[in-house]
Order: sequence, then structure tokens, then C-alpha cells
Amino acid sequence: MPRAVDDRPSVVGAAAAEHNGKARAWLAGLPLGALEPGRPNPARIDNYWMGGRDHFVADRVLGDAVAEIAPWAVQAALANRAFLKRVVRYLARSGVTQFLDLGAGLPAAGAAHEIAHQVTPGARVVYVDHDPVVLAHARALLSRDPRTVTVAADLRDPACLLGDATIQAHLDFGRPVAVLFVAVLHFLTAAQDPRGIVAAFREVLPPGSYVAITHVTDVDSDVQARRPAATRRAVRVYEEMAAPLVLRTPEQIHSLFDGLDLIEPGLVPVHRWRPDHGSRCEVPVPVLAGLAQRT
Repeated sequence: MPRAVDDRPSVVGAAAAEHNGKARAWLAGLPLGALEPGRPNPARIDNYWMGGRDHFVADRVLGDAVAEIAPWAVQAALANRAFLKRVVRYLARSGVTQFLDLGAGLPAAGAAHEIAHQVTPGARVVYVDHDPVVLAHARALLSRDPRTVTVAADLRDPACLLGDATIQAHLDFGRPVAVLFVAVLHFLTAAQDPRGIVAAFREVLPPGSYVAITHVTDVDSDVQARRPAATRRAVRVYEEMAAPLVLRTPEQIHSLFDGLDLIEPGLVPVHRWRPDHGSRCEVPVPVLAGLAQRT
């Protein structure tokens, strides 16, 4: 039985008490009904799968149900996080100093700002999300770091998001920016036009900017070749309880990069995108990843 009041996410670490205090204070100021502990949320489910503590009972129930049907779902969450680390490191080493992480999810080890700052301490990062729990924890964690900000916005409205005063003040769109769509576009339906959304961001980016995408696919996957029925069933369970989850073909995912030049190795299974030297091959998952540049 979910706990209506006490079931609030928490974090661990050296500054856990201070972090949780700030996050709870921010959550307490939300309008009644803004926080929905009884409704599973994709970011919190991913956090649960990755071993975090920022989730509610409803998230754990759905996470367990999906993982039982399709065990690769947990591996997909881990593979997306690993890709984020690799692509941000690659971009930072390539000279990119500005990052816009859309649908960023809950803060976790190896977040974009941590990886970017390891390479370029002065890198500026903007996290964007619209989930109250995500925003509360991100703001609490990053409140003392002027290089990194969190913005409440919806990527489905690119014009509003790009016009946000905080984003405009923090990022210089006269210089290259890396826009990260990691594990987010498959939550958009065809009617919400993910291709048009990516294009809207592409059009404001100066030459030398990048777009990174990971997306669940419906074909060319060893996992689905073995268990296609289980994959479809897992998607149905997820959609009924949490949010739309759209499996797209490699061709449809490739079209998201229209107007951009894909960087080698192109659009590939997520675990094959520039794997770390000496790393073991991860369990194959039905997720494709790519990075492209505006030239």
C-alpha cells in the first residue's frame, strides 16, 4: 500500500541530510495535487532500476512488473546512463563547453555536469524537466554550483523552453551547444511530433553544435528477436500505468537527425556507441544511440 505522506524520495551521501531538507522544502511549497505519488513516473522508475532511492511505491511496483516481463528494461536504463557519460565526455574533449540536457531525470552519479566538469571545469550545464520531484532534488543538489542550473520546462514546447530567461542567461547560443535527448523522445507520440521538436532545437543552434539521442527501437534487436511478445507486453503495461512509450524503427529514429551530420559510428545499438576502452560488451538492449553535429 503506497504511503500518501511519508513516501518521499531521499538520497544518500555526504550531504544527504541537507540535500533532502532542501528538496522537501521545495516540494512542500507545491500546489496541492502537483505531486502525484500514486502515479508512476519514468524518471523515478529509471532511478529505481539504477539502484537509487528517489522513487515512490507506485514507481517500484511498475518497475518490478516491467522488469519481470522484460528484464532488459533495467539494462536499458543502465545503458542509457553509460551512453550519457561517454557522449558528454566525448563532447567536452571535443571542445564543447555548453550542455542542454532535456528531460534530464533525477540526479545520479555520472550526471552530465559531473562528467563535463571533469574535462572542462568551466562548462555550463542546463537541466530541463517538468517533474516536481526531479526539479526539487536537482535544485537542492546544485544550489551552490553557479555553472549548473535547473529549469522547469516542457520540451514539447520548444519555443517557450528556448525563450526561458534562465536558459538564455546561462547559455550563449552564439557558441556551440550540445543538446541531449537521452531516453526521452520515445515518450512522445507521433502527434507530439518528436521530429519537429528536434528540428526546432536544431534551427537555433549555431554551427559546431551537437544533438545526442537515444531511443527505444522495435526492430534489429537481439533482445526483441528472442522475445518480441514480451517486449510488446511490457510496453502495454508501462503505457497503461505511466506514460506513452513509442517503439520506433531505425529509419524513424534516423530521421530525427535530419539536417545534421551523424558522427561515427552513426546510429548504432547504445552499447556499441564508442564503448570505453577495455569495457565488456553490455547485454544487448533495444535502444539505438547517435550523435550528430550541425555544420
